[in-house]
This record gives sequence, C-alpha cells and structure tokens, in this order.
Amino acid sequence: MNPSQLGRFQILRELGQGAMGKVYLAYDSKIHRQVAIKTVSILDSIPPEEIQETRDRFLREAQAAGKLIHPHIVTVFDVGEDQGTSFIAMEFVEGETLDLYTRPGCLLPLERVLKIVSQACRALDYAHSQHIVHRDIKPANLILMPGDQLKITDFGLAKQPSANLTQQGPLMGTPFYMSPEQISGKPVDGRSDLFSLGIVLYQLLTGERPFSGESVSTILYRILYEKPPAPKIINEKLPIHFNTVLDRALAKDPAERYQTGEEFRESLERYKSTYIDSPVAAPPGTETKKTPPRQVARVPKPAPRPSPRPRPVARIPLFAGHPVKIGILVVSALMAVLLFPTSFGKEPIPGTKMAGIGFPTVPGPGVETGPPGKPGMFRVWVTTDPPGADLFLDGEELNQDSFLLSLGDDTEHLLLARSECLKSEMAIRVADRPEAVELKLVPEIFTFEVISEPAGARLQIDGAKAGQQTPTSVELDRCRTHTISLSREGYYPWEKTFQAQTPREEFRDQLAQAVLRKIPNGYLRIPSPEGYSVEVFEGDRRIGTSGERITLPSGNYRIVLKNQRHFVEKEIRVDVPGNRLVEPNVLLPKLGYLTILALPSNCKIYVGGKYLDIPPVMDYPIAAGVYVIRGEYLPTGEIQEETITVEPGRLHRITFRFES
Repeated sequence: MNPSQLGRFQILRELGQGAMGKVYLAYDSKIHRQVAIKTVSILDSIPPEEIQETRDRFLREAQAAGKLIHPHIVTVFDVGEDQGTSFIAMEFVEGETLDLYTRPGCLLPLERVLKIVSQACRALDYAHSQHIVHRDIKPANLILMPGDQLKITDFGLAKQPSANLTQQGPLMGTPFYMSPEQISGKPVDGRSDLFSLGIVLYQLLTGERPFSGESVSTILYRILYEKPPAPKIINEKLPIHFNTVLDRALAKDPAERYQTGEEFRESLERYKSTYIDSPVAAPPGTETKKTPPRQVARVPKPAPRPSPRPRPVARIPLFAGHPVKIGILVVSALMAVLLFPTSFGKEPIPGTKMAGIGFPTVPGPGVETGPPGKPGMFRVWVTTDPPGADLFLDGEELNQDSFLLSLGDDTEHLLLARSECLKSEMAIRVADRPEAVELKLVPEIFTFEVISEPAGARLQIDGAKAGQQTPTSVELDRCRTHTISLSREGYYPWEKTFQAQTPREEFRDQLAQAVLRKIPNGYLRIPSPEGYSVEVFEGDRRIGTSGERITLPSGNYRIVLKNQRHFVEKEIRVDVPGNRLVEPNVLLPKLGYLTILALPSNCKIYVGGKYLDIPPVMDYPIAAGVYVIRGEYLPTGEIQEETITVEPGRLHRITFRFES
C-alpha cells in the first residue's frame, strides 16, 4: 500500500518503481511545488545489525549530494525518514530515460548523442570537483528533457560498493555499468563514473553493451579482463575517432582513462579534425633533433702489468773441478769487500730475491734470525693451482714465490693470486705460522654497469631474460664468453658478444654506452570490406580497425583481422616499410544472412560453438562459409545440430523442433 504522506510531503500518485524503491509524485506544502519522492527499500535486504549503519550512511551521502547545484543534475531538496521509510525529495523532471535510445533501431543521430554525453561530462566534472562520486551512472539515471537537455538523477542514491552482486532482484541490471575498481572492491573516484559513462556512450553509438554475458559472473569477468569490440565494428557508420575515445574511456586502469569529465568532453568534440592525414615522411629540410650521447664517468685504467718474474731454477755445481774459476771468484769477492765494505753484513730486504751484495739466496721456510736487538723474520712460501699466477701482498706485486714477515707483526695481510681471468685471495697472519700456502684460483666475477640510450631497455644475458631494465648492473664471469642483448619497443635491438678473457676495460666501456637506434615508423591501412569493418590485431593486441591509418615500427608483422559479430577471422603477413603507407589487398568474405527459429522457442542458439542468441534470430548478417548451428532446449537439455553453408547475399533458414 502506498503511503499518503512522507514527512511534509503529500503523496499524489506513484510514478514508477526503480532499483532502490518506489518513486512518487508529491506536493511540498511548505513551498508549494511538486517534487519527486524516492523511497529506499534496499534497506530491507540488509542484515538487521547493519541496517542502522547503512541508513545513516545513506542519509549522509544524500545530504552531501544536496549541495550540488548544476543545470544538468537533478537537485536534491530534502532527505528524511518517516514511519520507518527512508526517502529523498528531489526536483521533479519530466522526460525520458536514455535507455530508450540504447537499442538497435532506436539510436539517436551522432550529433545529438555528442550533445547529450557532453552535458553529462560537464555535470560529472562539476560533481567530482565537489568530491561527490555518483557510482551508478547508467541510462536509467540519465533523463532527457525536451530540447535535448540532460539531467543526471540519483546522486546520493548510488549503491554501496559492498552490495552483494550475485543477489537476484534490484541489483541485477547494475553490473553492466560497473567499473573494474568497483568490482574489485577498490577505492573509487570520479574516473569510475567516467568508465560507466563510457559504457553508456558505447550503447548510444552501437545499440549494444560492450560487456555482456549470460550471467553476472561472465559480465564482471569481461569488465575486468576483456576488451570490448571496437564500436565501428558494430556500427559501420561511426567515425573511426570513436574507437580511440572509447578505448581510453573503458581502460581497465583508471590512470589510463580520462582523468576529468572536461577531458572526456574535449575528446568527443575533436573527432571532426582528428583523422586528417598528415605527411608520411618529414618535409625536406626538416631537421631532426638528436639526443647527445650519455656522458659516462671513466674509471682510470690500471698501469700496464709488469713482465712475468723469473722463476727459481735448480742449482748446478758450475765450479766443480775448475780451480781457475774458483780463484777468479775469490779475487772478485775480495775486490768487492775492498770497494763496497758497507754492503756486507746487512739484513736481506724482505720480499726480494737479493741479499747482501746481490747474490740470489733461497732461504729455508719458517723463522729466520734477524740482526741483534731486532725481531726475527718469518718466511712464507706460496704455490698456486694452476701454477704461474702473479702474486700480490697487500696490493704490492711479489717477484718471487715467498715473502718475509716480522715475528712481531700482528697485522692481517691480504695475499692475492691472479692469472688472466682467475683469482684467489687469502688472509695471512704471522700468529698462524703459515709456512706454506696454496691458492686455488677460481673464475673472477666482475660487476659492470649497463647504461643505454634511451634508458628502459630490457636486458638479456646469454639468451636468457634477466628481468632488469637499464640502467642496471650485472655480474659476469670473464672466463666465459657472454652475449649481452638490449631491446626496447620501437628500437632496433643492441647486442654485443664478449669472448672469454676479454679485458675488463672493454666490458666496462661497451656496456656503459650502449646506443639503441630508433626504428622508423611505417603506416598500415586495411581496406574495409563491403558492408562491415574488421578489427586489426598484432598477435593478441588490438592496434586499430579497417579504414584507419595505423602507425607501426617498420618490420614484418603477423596481422589478424576479426569481426566477431559476423564470425570473420583471417590472418595475413604484412611488411611495413619505414616512412611509407602500405595497403595490402586482403580478400575478406562477403556477408550472407541467417534466420533461426525454434519450436518451442525456449532454447539457446550457438554458431560454431559460440553463443549467439535466443530464437527467433532474424536475418542475422554472417560471413559466407560453413557453420555448425546448435540449438539447446533448456527444459530438457536436448541438443540438435545442423551444418549449413552460408552463401554471399543469400538468406538461409533453419528451424529446430524439440520434444516438449
């Protein structure tokens, strides 16, 4: 039973019933005007413990919406509660909701659609500037008044993001217009309303929903993960510009959509001038600005490596049986004593092969006695595996296979062996009495900076993806051959192979200044077949539609042409040269027509395994070819199939008869 009074408002008659509750025409006795009253019956489906919280939130949001004063927004006059019924009083607007113009055969002219949606963009831009988000933009909430003046209604009555999407009843129609972030339960802002408005625009232009399905879960999945057909595929008369407009409006990521209603509106009004062809190549004499090469800090090159030191050789008794030679040696020694008396009796210099006057000495391992009053010396012998490595002690190169340390030395010393790309290190302390040590050499790993121009190139090492982008650093074993590759969309790949034992300086210099060359753009245009358009895909990525000039880096492409509505799919290979437009001659099928009836009609029709519709299907345009048509009778699950060859320009009829 309808109430006769709600608050100060006298109910005159029921106007209709919406998703939130009933709508009444009422009279405001206080200011003597007619108003529309909407009751909120959705509270009846909420658990008792949540009713009060939901009612309070509804009242707060409706009151906030009441501050919106805009020519394209229905004004909220009052909110309240009477006899347990929450209601909202708003401006009474006479007109038609836009859902009347979202079906095939009822579409408005393009100029009228643009005028209407532009008004919605302005209204939403204003509401969002006041930090009010509608959250339920759909054709039923857009009222078209005489003179094509638009009013958005139900601000403050939008459903809560936590509402149950799977329940039957009032919310079943709403998921068609929800944004991905609403479905995911993420915070929403004005860009969510613009996504919903994009769905409304798609319907006004094509007569079809961009995201449809047989169940709510299918609809929600497609909104989250699938890209809808380009609108020109459905309505061949549309300018190509609207493919781009709706691509952006229906982007899954809010950051990729229009950020404001005004930005959306401006894009709509640019369509007349957007697709005027520009020159393919740059005019003669045009200078291209080149980015100067990146300046890379240089690390000073190390000093040249000294020649390999002489190795100890076995002692040979050269003077045995030669008294004359012995005499000469004795005379020479006496002369040395007379000429250089201060050179004798001195302590050998640690770490050298010479002692005394310079004769080679090979002291034994372990402790060696020093001069009186000084600590003794400790000799350490070193071998390497493989042999022949250069030795360094605390950064200073050794020229023999042993060195002396003072017994009073408690410092830790670093012993290093290096041979080509191999290396080994060991810490030495006198307290450990290391009379002899062996260093086993292993491949030396170096870290190199990888810097490219431009930055952001993807890195591969030896054919495997490294999961890094430049600028970055890599660790490489110089004992192995390495191939470093960099790739970035729109640029030729950069690749360099470094052979085993390549000098570190060459690694460093080459990797720090990798320059990727820009691939020149070419242009592709697929001629539209007779009577319909096709979407153009590179792999799984939609890049445009037929008739549209598509910009691509020059190269060879596998292009797939699709029109799912007419069951068209064709793959071609296209070579796109730089700075040129190519229009391949593509033979696409012509259309025939299909009428499908069923007795009884309570069934679903599938074409080639794809759901089409419920019968009757009348004069459906379909690409010429061979198809399996399947009818599935819902009450019993009975299935019937028929194979048919559709010929261009001909109408084909199929009738399924099921046992009822």
